[in-house]
Amino acid sequence: MDSGRSSSSNSSSSLNKPKQLQEQTLRVAQAELASLKDGRAVYVKKGNLFFSSSKPAAVKHIADSLAKHEGSKQQQQQ
Repeated sequence: MDSGRSSSSNSSSSLNKPKQLQEQTLRVAQAELASLKDGRAVYVKKGNLFFSSSKPAAVKHIADSLAKHEGSKQQQQQ
């Protein structure tokens, strides 16, 4: 019986793992973009497709995604 209770209490934390992983992935992408030299080819994934982009546009896309992710995280905490 004890293991049943621990798995149900862990289910809420396991639901947050994909969101934590997504946030970590966005932060890594942001760091990688910051380290790129100017003039390098940059692609932004939108849906299942990759689009050629500029470095500033890709940085803005990642920043917007992070802001959206953090906004949804704050709403879930309330």
